[in-house]
Amino acid sequence: MCKCDLKYLIRLFAAAFFIAMIMAPAAMLSAEELITWGEENFPPIWILEGADKGNGILDGLISIYEKNLPEYEHHHVTANMARILSMMEEGQNVCHAGILKSPDRENFVYFSIPNCITNLHGIVVKKSRINALLGNNKSVSLESLLKNTNLKLGVSKSNSYGATIDKLLEKYKEKSAILFRSGQDNHMGLLRMLKEERIDYMIGYPWEITYIESRMNLHDEIAVVDIEELDGQQWIVSYVGCTKNEWGRQVIEKLDAVLTRVRANDEYLFHAFKWLPDSVRLEAKKAYKERVLNVTK
Repeated sequence: MCKCDLKYLIRLFAAAFFIAMIMAPAAMLSAEELITWGEENFPPIWILEGADKGNGILDGLISIYEKNLPEYEHHHVTANMARILSMMEEGQNVCHAGILKSPDRENFVYFSIPNCITNLHGIVVKKSRINALLGNNKSVSLESLLKNTNLKLGVSKSNSYGATIDKLLEKYKEKSAILFRSGQDNHMGLLRMLKEERIDYMIGYPWEITYIESRMNLHDEIAVVDIEELDGQQWIVSYVGCTKNEWGRQVIEKLDAVLTRVRANDEYLFHAFKWLPDSVRLEAKKAYKERVLNVTK
């Protein structure tokens, strides 16, 4: 072997060793040092595509959590809620940044202190059919609609709609015409089905419907009507939820400390309220103070 070949091999070995040393920390990163954030295709909670990509409510809040938890490597996975919950039940280390509490979820999810707030769901219908379906009422009983088996309701298979609605859906799931939709485009898919009259009504947040309606060029075709059973329950609180294991307990403990520091910051409030209609923003901030900021454990 000539000297030039030997020098080349030495340089090659040195370069390979240098690359290996750079990559070693990432390769040795343990699962305990990772947070995988489960994200849904659910605008404007998450906005995963289009002109507003990355500007969803939880897009912004997660970015704040990541900045305040630099000791973790942060990964993102897109899945529907059913898959994210399944990952948690299986014991995979995953977090969801805007989950609602339910007795079933508490079996396999650790919840943070409250992290955000939203106004309640409503009954979503096409304006052209509102009188035929609901009459001239400003609110409607969800239970009365569920009793009418001629009307088909579309809901997300894995979503929680809050305790009151969840109980009604459970009560009537075998007795009523309910379509449980799964997939990554649950909400936009249901709205398309509503537009095409493949379902008669759905359940959604008013701000969610306003956002999707504008992006789907529905041109004021959709109406949102208050649900009578939710009278007096105007706001829903959300939480960060992580898998109920030792890893999740530690992550939630650290997130609670982060939330205590940042929940009242201007940047945090900007993301939390950015897609709420101006008409409810003042009430939302009052409720946020009472039901989020005042809850510290």
